[in-house]
Amino acid sequence: MFKTPLQVEAIPPNLWRIISPLVWDDTVGGVMDNGVYIPNPGEFGRLEFPAGLVTDLASIPRILRHHSAFDPGGPSRRAAVGHDDMYATGMAAGKSITRDRADRFLYLALLSEGVSRPVAWMFWAGVRLGGWLPWRDYRIAELEAALEAERRRLLVAQRDIRQPVVPPRIK
Repeated sequence: MFKTPLQVEAIPPNLWRIISPLVWDDTVGGVMDNGVYIPNPGEFGRLEFPAGLVTDLASIPRILRHHSAFDPGGPSRRAAVGHDDMYATGMAAGKSITRDRADRFLYLALLSEGVSRPVAWMFWAGVRLGGWLPWRDYRIAELEAALEAERRRLLVAQRDIRQPVVPPRIK
């Protein structure tokens, strides 16, 4: 369950920056879904989504935005922020996470925010169908950054090897 309110500032035209950490903690208890208890204590533990994170608050197709259940400014906001962070970093609580786990978090977080099970399932189905593309793009960007860092490290090492070795003077 979320332990802190979501505080954001607008970044025109359609993005938001988190201005204080958003905390999730499911170490005690489970999720209530319309009066039905769904046990999941400790499934994700304590998660902190950092200030500075940029999000769109849920990538909802325009055709669905007229329905109040899919309003990006509605109860899906905090769940979407956590999901966006997991997609962007591939991490949760400092550990690598799969796309499937990130999508499960979205589903459970939506239930904890009072979203009905059918609507939470539609959000989940939407990210399962369309989320592979941003997930892939984030992972490619991570690989490219790692390759660039390794290329730079090797250039420095190569430069060091090329420098002449000056033997010490013997007295």
